Amino acid sequence: MVDDEAALAEIFLQALQNVGYQVSSYTDSSQALQGFMEKPDHFDILIADINMPQMDGIKLASEILKIRSIPIILYTGFLDHNLQRKAETIGVTHILNKPILPDEMVRAVAKAIYEG
Repeated sequence: MVDDEAALAEIFLQALQNVGYQVSSYTDSSQALQGFMEKPDHFDILIADINMPQMDGIKLASEILKIRSIPIILYTGFLDHNLQRKAETIGVTHILNKPILPDEMVRAVAKAIYEG
């Protein structure tokens, strides 16, 4: 779980943990990438905000997919055609629009993991 807004990351973290997922949460995409690089088999899915400083969610997803293929959920408050095309180009098919309720995130994660 990667979101530069700590409060939002915490809400999703709690919702996912409440249904039994083990979640690592990051507010910095570079630190998230470093954590993934250290233990790539430790992660089953990436959930990230698209709009983050330094490394956006699409770039983070791209870097992670170079290491290991895992399901990815990206979300944003503003999704234009260009962003969607960029995400789809790297293989991301799960894109959510804010606002996202915690239950919606839980369902999206279950769906993404099930679909592989």
